[in-house]
Amino acid sequence: AGNLLMEQKLPHAALYYIREAYYYYRRYGMTVKLKLLENRYPHCFVDQVHINTDHSNGGEGAYESGVKTSITSLNLDFLSVIKASQTISGEIVLDKLFEKMLHIVAENAGAETVIFLEKKQDNWMVTAILSNREGIDVFNMLDISIKEYRNISQQVIGYSIRSTEPVVISNAAENEQYSDDPYIQRMGTKSILCLPIVHMEKVTGVLYLENNLVVGAFTRDRVTVLTMLASQIAISLQNSHYLDNMSRLYRSTERFVPKPFLNLLKKETIEDIKVGDSAEVNLATLFADIRNFTTISEEIGTEKTAFLLNAYMQTMSPIIRRNHGFVSQFFGDGIMALFPRNYVDAVDAAIQMRAALPEFISKIEEQGYEPIAIGIGINAGSAMLITLGEEERMESSVVSDVVNTASRIEGLNKLYGTGLLISDRVFETIQNPEQYLIRIVDKVKAKGKKQAMRLYEVLTLPPEKDFLEMRDYINLFQKAFAFYEAGEFKAANEVFTTCLLRYPDDSVGLLLKNRCETFLASGTPNDWDGTYVALEK
Repeated sequence: AGNLLMEQKLPHAALYYIREAYYYYRRYGMTVKLKLLENRYPHCFVDQVHINTDHSNGGEGAYESGVKTSITSLNLDFLSVIKASQTISGEIVLDKLFEKMLHIVAENAGAETVIFLEKKQDNWMVTAILSNREGIDVFNMLDISIKEYRNISQQVIGYSIRSTEPVVISNAAENEQYSDDPYIQRMGTKSILCLPIVHMEKVTGVLYLENNLVVGAFTRDRVTVLTMLASQIAISLQNSHYLDNMSRLYRSTERFVPKPFLNLLKKETIEDIKVGDSAEVNLATLFADIRNFTTISEEIGTEKTAFLLNAYMQTMSPIIRRNHGFVSQFFGDGIMALFPRNYVDAVDAAIQMRAALPEFISKIEEQGYEPIAIGIGINAGSAMLITLGEEERMESSVVSDVVNTASRIEGLNKLYGTGLLISDRVFETIQNPEQYLIRIVDKVKAKGKKQAMRLYEVLTLPPEKDFLEMRDYINLFQKAFAFYEAGEFKAANEVFTTCLLRYPDDSVGLLLKNRCETFLASGTPNDWDGTYVALEK
């Protein structure tokens, strides 16, 4: 800043920046920079410095060693500029930066209204405005093209941008050059100060100030003060935009690598991830799949398929997030979600997903789509989160038998005619199972698996039945299953028959009753322990 102000023939302002730089270089032991500074600006480091503000001899002012004098108003301006610059440079949040910046400009220039314009791509936009209404400052962030904004002088702004020079007008309504401006004619505008902010030889912003209380409110001295601030404003805006853009970029990357995934890997940002980074965690895995989707997509075509999938995922993904999970992967018509906080979170999410399905179906039917059905499977346990690939292309992944088994469980919904199945690992962690409608479905060994597991169905309450009625039915069903598992197929068959009289549409009850009848005809297997071996995924 000091160098820049020296080049702009503003040594008074430069002095304070250079001295401040010298102080910090010395504080942090930067001896080489200290020496360079002393050699380049030796006059800045005498014991006492007086800035001669008497310009009667036509000079820019001189530095005089060993002379004490009172602080003049210009000295105070410089001090206020430094203080203001430090305030602006210390702010990185864009909205707050604009608010602080416009307040400082208004205070230093004595303006009623301060408007900031910024060039975005090829358009000049009104970005922020501070106005004083009945003694109260009102600040607003805007994003309006200057062509559409009527409360500003288009001619003054245009000239200042083209010439890259500040414009100071004592009484705009009587000014020959600008009196025909529609805004000035309409408002009878008095004092205007328009200052282009130049950064790297380009006009990147414009400060537009008005004071309609008095004529001649803005002086050339005010222009000098604001010019001092302008370089810091330009730098701070650039930094703030950079940070804002980086923040948006990180938010965008989280759509590809979820933030919870980074947290589990103990990484702050995606930039910290390297190939092979991994973490072992306990979590629940949820798989959700649209039934018969291949047939559906063939019938409706590519464009409608894409719309249906996006609409479906936009409905289900927020439900997953609300229940402390995150989508790890979309694969065609399927969703894989992870729940690291609590296994029951996955169950709650699945119930809510199924509850949201009827409303979703109603919406897509209005647009000519056929109803869809979904199957959900949930498993839980230890899993390894890992980044796979190479330096040019990486992907976050979950490597675990837990995930594979969850996928198998989801597929078993087709066998049982169910909608939501969970493993025994998940069921055993539910502290209050009586709050749910859950029943055992089978003891099964999934295809490709050596260990058998118990499967449980999480039921949705049918419209025609109440909770207690369904609870009583579940108890009767579980009595039948206990006979079945013990190999007492005759007793099991009788109870399953009773179940089906009460609930004829129970696909699980019908399946197990048929098995009982098969075993009664063929005899009980010698190695029977209640386990069914699934032959399909």
